[in-house]
Amino acid sequence: MYIRLVISALALALALPAHAAPVALVRDYTYRASENDSKVSARKAALQQLQALAIEEVGVQVQASLDSTERLDGETFSRTVQNNIQSFAQALTRTRILEEQWDGEHFFLKAEIEVDPDGLGKQLRGLQKGTSTDPCAAKAAEYQTLGKKLPGAQRTAELLALSLSVPFDYDCHRWQYDLAPALIRGQHPLPGYRDYLFAQSKSVRPEETELVLPLAIDAALRQSELSATEWQQVVEGLARVRPTYLPRSLAPLSNHTRSQKADARPAPGHRQPAERLAEQIEQLLSLAGAGRLATPPMSRGELAHELYRIIRHNQPLLAAELLAREAPTISRPDLLLKNVAEAFLRSTPLEPEGGHGKALDRLLTRLDHDWQGLQRQPLQDVHQLLRSLDARNEAGTQQIIDRHRTLFANTLTTYPHVDALTRDRLFIRYQLPGSTACTPAECARQLFSDEGAFEASVLLLAHGAQAGSQQAEVVRKLERLRVQRTGYRRIETKANLITFLTRHGRADAQTVALMIQLLGDLDDGDFPRQSRQALVAFYPGSLDALLQAFPSQERLVQQRILEVLGEMPADARIQAFLRGLAGETPHLRFAIEDALAAQVGKS
Repeated sequence: MYIRLVISALALALALPAHAAPVALVRDYTYRASENDSKVSARKAALQQLQALAIEEVGVQVQASLDSTERLDGETFSRTVQNNIQSFAQALTRTRILEEQWDGEHFFLKAEIEVDPDGLGKQLRGLQKGTSTDPCAAKAAEYQTLGKKLPGAQRTAELLALSLSVPFDYDCHRWQYDLAPALIRGQHPLPGYRDYLFAQSKSVRPEETELVLPLAIDAALRQSELSATEWQQVVEGLARVRPTYLPRSLAPLSNHTRSQKADARPAPGHRQPAERLAEQIEQLLSLAGAGRLATPPMSRGELAHELYRIIRHNQPLLAAELLAREAPTISRPDLLLKNVAEAFLRSTPLEPEGGHGKALDRLLTRLDHDWQGLQRQPLQDVHQLLRSLDARNEAGTQQIIDRHRTLFANTLTTYPHVDALTRDRLFIRYQLPGSTACTPAECARQLFSDEGAFEASVLLLAHGAQAGSQQAEVVRKLERLRVQRTGYRRIETKANLITFLTRHGRADAQTVALMIQLLGDLDDGDFPRQSRQALVAFYPGSLDALLQAFPSQERLVQQRILEVLGEMPADARIQAFLRGLAGETPHLRFAIEDALAAQVGKS
């Protein structure tokens, strides 16, 4: 609504006498109607506002004649008139319509209004002296009294009647904002309250719309889906709220939509299907794109950002689809990266082509494009994502990293809290551009540096099969570690090198002989188990050496050779060997039986 006053009557410059004659004022008012207003309702609203304005104007002069203790300040007086227009209307002696126009959107009304100053003064004195009650204080006191009653249907009915009797007004009836959530979440019927809240969301001041509208949406969706009229009122209300308060009104839409979580239980409060929420989101995005949502207008990208944050918990699939589609419009993709990455990493196995995979891909593309402007926090989030992907070690890991190799390389180079070994290992493992890590040959040479051996073993593992040509150097280092008893991270280095041989080594005579010797290793690490795994991995190349070495080994190593033979694929030579041992080595009877049973079971 907007107001235009034209004063064409008596200028009230002087204080009115004690017994003043009625004052005639000519005023006009234009009421801007909503889509739900008819010509009749628009005319009624325009006339009421016109009368209230006349009463307020004359009241300013009337109060000049009152004792200072009886006067109401301008804001209090205006609020008192608006809240009690029917009582103050007794001071109106005549209203004559001079002109009226209705164009379907605006109702223009011009009238001559006659106000009785004496009657108005009497009303004001009554308010101050107690013959009449300050409506704000009276309703607040009534609310406090009802609140002390025992809970139940009767108290709810009385509180509902109290709420329906006055408008929402943060200055006068602030208690309404405390009462409304309690009524909405209660168990008792609230006839008429749903319509009342939507009506209030239209009539309150713009800054209060953002407080009343979420209550109206919440109250409605606890009963049923929003009607077409109610949704239109929601849209109109959202056009008036400030952008920072928009999520407060959008949250109930998600909270009362059926959850898309796999383990979610049906809830009676979920009145909307996800398809309905998707339709609402599309309409709101279109409005934002046209600059017609919030005041000042919120952009489409800003709205998409907020919508994702609101719906991602209850409607993860819808949120992922939204973000995958709207990622190009979002101005701060870095603020969403952590949430999207966590959602993507929760899937087992990783699904790069799924909803969250596509959303993550779009965000990473944006971050790669805006690399120069990234701050510390998104660098940390990209780094953490890379570490998490590396830990998963799945097919989807390589797919995501391959698509954004430059972004991950820049992050490892720029992020200050990544250690050099981790950086080099990730550069090597995922073949990221700009690596300064050692080549396989350089890493193999560094094995013989006391301080660099551990790091070199880690990086050789990262090089993987590409470092297979360095097997001889790895074996030579392992032979030294087998007899050494001191050295920087010696146990871990030893374990890394055995793992490297198991994954990428060949079953040559020197390597197999070393693995057989390690079956009896007494070092602190679990090297007998690791070497057993290596010998199984080298099958069939390791079989002859094991069968030949068996007779000359001590009992513990013999027992472990039998375990290796049992773990190898079914082989007639192994089974014949084990049967031949049965009578010759009674002290290994159980180990032989277990190995033979394992072999036969695979046949």
